Amino acid sequence: SFEPKPPLVRVKTPSCPLTICPPEKRQEFELHIKADESGERVDYLVNHELVGFVLSGDSSKQGGELYKQIYS
Repeated sequence: SFEPKPPLVRVKTPSCPLTICPPEKRQEFELHIKADESGERVDYLVNHELVGFVLSGDSSKQGGELYKQIYS
């Protein structure tokens, strides 16, 4: 059976590329934020498990791998 998954959204702008994968369900989650010279990463965590993320700058290139980690 087909089960739709949340989209992996990529916003390609020269000044601030973004990759966004919202959590699948409305639920209580913990945010883990990391920022360095390559960009920012915000992880949505439920019971220490990754359920969504937002990436900016060079970090946005990690989006495909993180999406597979959540939905494979």
